Amino acid sequence: KKDPPNILFVFADDQCYNTIRELGNEEVFTPTLDEMARHGTVFTTAFNMGGWHGAICVASRTMFNTGRFLWRANTL
Repeated sequence: KKDPPNILFVFADDQCYNTIRELGNEEVFTPTLDEMARHGTVFTTAFNMGGWHGAICVASRTMFNTGRFLWRANTL
């Protein structure tokens, strides 16, 4: 039997790819994130689709958790 994949999805609020040293920012120290970036997959051009109000992370979490586009997530 084949083992299932080992997946760790880091979903951080208000963090851009360039806030990780491994991805180009020499002013910060992020050893754990650097190690994960070196041995995993990183997304450097992911964009937020917007939100219903100032808490943009709510829209991102809704899309991630439902797998639906923001403006259709409320039809579940």
